[in-house]
Amino acid sequence: MDVNIDKKYAQYLQYDLCSKLGFCSMGNEYNYLISQLPLDISTFVNGIFKAEGLDPEIAERKLWKDVREYVLNFQSSYNTRGS
Repeated sequence: MDVNIDKKYAQYLQYDLCSKLGFCSMGNEYNYLISQLPLDISTFVNGIFKAEGLDPEIAERKLWKDVREYVLNFQSSYNTRGS
């Protein structure tokens, strides 16, 4: 499955990732990641971890899965809005 969201909604996702999951240090790396969309979900989640300065290969699996699930739910909600 690919992640493909509008840049406007990508900012909302960034805010949510910070406020709900603690991913608050992504900055310009996140903007670069968004500019590369659409991306495979795993590639996108790995990019979020890297933008946060974390190694996705050694990250806690539960946290990685939580971020993945959050992104999928966010995208589903975004797609429901008719965009």
